[in-house]
Amino acid sequence: MIDSSLLSIVIIHWNTPAALERQLTELKDIHDCICVVNNGGDTTRLERSFPRVTFYTNKHNQGFGKAGNSGSYVNSSKYILFLNTDVHISTAEIEALLTTAKQQSLSALSPTLITPNGEIDPRYQKDIPSFMSLLWEFTPLNRLGQPPFSQGKTLPGACLLIKRSIFEQLGGWDERYFVWFEDSRLSLQLLNQHQPFTVTSQRVIHQGALSFDQLHTQKRTELFFLSMRQFIDQNLGSIQKWILNWNTRRFSHNVLLSADSQIELSLVVPNMQRPLLEKFLEQQLHLLTFTKHELIIVTSVNDITDLRRKYPEVVFICLEQNKGFAHTVNLGFRRARGKYIGTVNDDTFAKKSWFEPLVEYLEQHPQKKIGSIAPQVLKPNKEVESLGITVLPKGKAKVLTTNNGQSIDANNAAAVIYNRRALEEVGLYDERFGSYLEDIDLGLRMKKRGWQHLALPEVEITHIGQQTSRRDPSQKAWQDTKNWWLLTLKHTTAQQWLTSGWAIVIERARNLSGFIKTLNSVD
Repeated sequence: MIDSSLLSIVIIHWNTPAALERQLTELKDIHDCICVVNNGGDTTRLERSFPRVTFYTNKHNQGFGKAGNSGSYVNSSKYILFLNTDVHISTAEIEALLTTAKQQSLSALSPTLITPNGEIDPRYQKDIPSFMSLLWEFTPLNRLGQPPFSQGKTLPGACLLIKRSIFEQLGGWDERYFVWFEDSRLSLQLLNQHQPFTVTSQRVIHQGALSFDQLHTQKRTELFFLSMRQFIDQNLGSIQKWILNWNTRRFSHNVLLSADSQIELSLVVPNMQRPLLEKFLEQQLHLLTFTKHELIIVTSVNDITDLRRKYPEVVFICLEQNKGFAHTVNLGFRRARGKYIGTVNDDTFAKKSWFEPLVEYLEQHPQKKIGSIAPQVLKPNKEVESLGITVLPKGKAKVLTTNNGQSIDANNAAAVIYNRRALEEVGLYDERFGSYLEDIDLGLRMKKRGWQHLALPEVEITHIGQQTSRRDPSQKAWQDTKNWWLLTLKHTTAQQWLTSGWAIVIERARNLSGFIKTLNSVD
């Protein structure tokens, strides 16, 4: 008998009730240790049949990593065993895994997964991904067999035992991965922190792909390569990233997860300071209905375990390095599954929902081909900060505080909702901008493809503003200077250079002068 203080078992379930029932029946002796995190499907009958099992049902499918983190908080056992429902495992086999972990002083381990006919399943004998292993796998080099180099085997998330203290030290499963590569990321973290782990010789039957068989081949391909690009972006250098993305572009070009029909809106919140994050969640969380909304926090705050426990509906993506607003928000966009995808700053406040009227407008006017829609953004003193942005021909941009029918070239990224179809067609924020002007660039790219932008003055949100940038005014000035040149080079036409070239260059010189002044003021 296994005590719940020693082990908790987290079973991630998605629409496989027969397999779940079989698994719970096999583990009937240790039901007090088990938490089933239900990402989809009706488990009402099973909840009645297995009263000692804890069932936690998400409002919608939140992916493997998020579900695994939610289940890990049910108790405080020494070890956690993560299981897929298609794993055939007995109590005795689990006890053997625990014995191996103790005897070999392992932080984490997985058994060797075999198919029902007893063969080793090659899909779960993968190396921890590296530049060379991925290059080998997706080029003709793979015809030579297994690569001659390895930094260790990935612990398959389908059956993975790990010490709770180590799991929490690593920050849990990385929730930027909806499915696939979250176990590769965890294995790489163990490797980098010199934690002992292994795939043992103990064999456990894994039926495999019960959930994924419900998706058609193209969807599986898109999910796989989107996750792989996330892994490459997170763990490899820029040249390696370019080579691998170029080499695998023939398989999939998708930039976003497939939409979930249950999720109307995904909101992404970039965050760098814990006090702002806590205040935002306390003040704004009640505005969301998690049966149809999704909130994704992308934060550089170090330890958020307590926030994950307190706000189980929220997806938290943790940054190792802050690469600017564009990169931060793009991480959230790539994880978003809503029909519409928005971003809102953590230093904003609204007394009532600002996003529902905007979504309603989009739903009522599909013929208008609206790429983005925004509320009226107010300053704390109630002055209008933005009702959209228009770009002037001589290298300037004007933030609109009234709108009498002027064309809007972009919306303020402090609070904006984008049409998923527009993002899929045009792409996400250009990460070369880092921070500032990435919203104007995206707006202009959308307009070139025939998408329009709207701001509704009857919908309001208050933006405190510059809670991060005021800490380093010279950095903001440099970003402004660099990004204005980048925006100019990307979007200024030959005709504009001919007619207004000198005026544009003078404007860019003013940007540079402003940056130099901030350096002098620091000195």
